Amino acid sequence: MSKEARIRAVLTDAGVPRPIANCMAKPMADDLTVEQLRAMADAASMMRRPPGEVTLEQALRALRTVGDPAIVGTLALATAGCIGRN
Repeated sequence: MSKEARIRAVLTDAGVPRPIANCMAKPMADDLTVEQLRAMADAASMMRRPPGEVTLEQALRALRTVGDPAIVGTLALATAGCIGRN
């Protein structure tokens, strides 16, 4: 499975609506290392929600527990770039 597909799966499993997860996956795959993706997946597993029921604030709060500001920044930028389009 590609990095982009794994990110898309993690985001949708965490409750991000599929169109937004599709949009966010490519820039996140380009910007994050495999280790950062694993940390993101661990944080996302703590907040599994039905699609569409996770807020940006909830996602950022969960990712802050990882302690990697690059993950939080990449998620925030990808979200900002995708929210208006979907």
